[in-house]
Parts: sequence; structure tokens; C-alpha cells
Amino acid sequence: MSASPGHALYRIRRARRSAPTESYRGRWEICDDATKQVLAICDPLRVVTFGTHDIIDRDQQVWRLEANRGLLPSRWLLTDPKQRLVLQFDQQVVRKLLNPWRATGLLLLDGDGKELFRLADARTGLLSRIFGPGIDEWVVMQGDAPVAKLVRLPKEQQEPKGLVGHLGKLLSRADQGIASAGSTHVLGAPAALALLMLVNELTDSSAAS
Repeated sequence: MSASPGHALYRIRRARRSAPTESYRGRWEICDDATKQVLAICDPLRVVTFGTHDIIDRDQQVWRLEANRGLLPSRWLLTDPKQRLVLQFDQQVVRKLLNPWRATGLLLLDGDGKELFRLADARTGLLSRIFGPGIDEWVVMQGDAPVAKLVRLPKEQQEPKGLVGHLGKLLSRADQGIASAGSTHVLGAPAALALLMLVNELTDSSAAS
């Protein structure tokens, strides 16, 4: 699966702002790549995998992403503006300890704990998993069918000027995104933003509480 024109595509933008706290992680924005409309934002004031974080949708309504416990969280709960539990991201810690090389990274459960999707490592082979999956090596599975993929996208920026500008373009980091298998997004914007924030933190070996 690739980010072709026929696929609905989310793009994540990261922005550095003046830090209100030392642990401020910077702004996250998710937009529809075709329309360029910002659909949700989050300004986490600490490590994403800890505490509670407000996600503001395009209607200025507040969704909340919250860890299930303060110490060694293993599940993250997403509630909608009416404070209803709509999605749970389960890390499956016990199974991970029993089999460190298992291919499932997160289960996406509904409010009742029923599996909706799972985030799976798309690579094959034990050796490739030893080094840990990067953000462009995950697929979202619904049953046995891949319905979306986490991707890296060329970073949006103005056309560079001069040699220094072109060198900066070559060195700039790619944006992150989610490409759905069809022409509509598999996940709503707040859920997709929460997923990418969590995956980014959980696969970042430098992240700390």
C-alpha cells in the first residue's frame, strides 16, 4: 500500500512553539492532504504516553487522550467531546513480554473492549524486528485485511533559494501520515492524531517520562 492519489491521506505537521513547560512536546496538527484543512490539533504538555492530553477538532470541540495509569501505562483511552469512551489503544504488554518479536504493536478497541483494528509490523523475518519498527513500517489491519498504512511524506515547505536552501531541503525531516486503502479515511482525525502521537512516542527510544 502506498500514498497514491486514490488513497485518503492524512498528514501530520509538527511545530515548535515557545515552551510553557520544560516537558512541552510541541504542537501536533493533522490535516487532510488533499484539502490542506487542519482537522485536529494537540499541544501535549508532557510525554504523550503519560497523563491527559486535549485534542481539539476542527469544530473546536475537545477530545481527550488519557493513560490508564500513572506508572507504566499500557492502555490509552480516547474520549469524545461528550466524554464517551470511543477508542482504546492497548499495548498488549503481557503478550509482548512473552513474545518480544510479535508483530502486533497496538490493538485499537472500542469502548466495550472489542477489537476494531490492530497496528501490525508489516515486515517479515525475526532479524528485521530486532531493531524495532519505524513509523513507516506499520499497517492498520481490520481482521486479515490491511486498511491503512503509516507513511513518510515529503515535507511541505516553500521552494528553497540558493545552494544553502537546497541543502536544507535535502536535510529536512519528512512529515508523517496515514494513507487509507480507499478514498475515505479509515480513522477520524482525532483518533488518527492520537494513534500517530502514541506510535511516535512508543517507537522513540529517547522518549522518557
